Amino acid sequence: ERMQEMCRLDDLTIYPTTEEDYRTYLTGAGFSFLSIDSENEVSAEYYYELDKHLKNPKTISILREMLTEEEIATEIRSNWLVYESLIENELLIRKIVCKKE
Repeated sequence: ERMQEMCRLDDLTIYPTTEEDYRTYLTGAGFSFLSIDSENEVSAEYYYELDKHLKNPKTISILREMLTEEEIATEIRSNWLVYESLIENELLIRKIVCKKE
């Protein structure tokens, strides 16, 4: 439900895939894997800090010059959904390092 709301708010289409799918795609394209690492913790910290920034009265004042109150609320909500999805491991961010064979 959270992911659906996030996609709706940001007009996103997400195609779920697995680490094994990535391995298959990339090895099929001639790459070998060096590492696959989770970036969820770093990304969650980023979105948490972004949430604090977006809710800052000075930031909101600047945003009001460009966006409606509804758009500001949507951006804040969307950002928080990404944060929650990351800490709940519903959204997985991976750094994949490989080399061309």
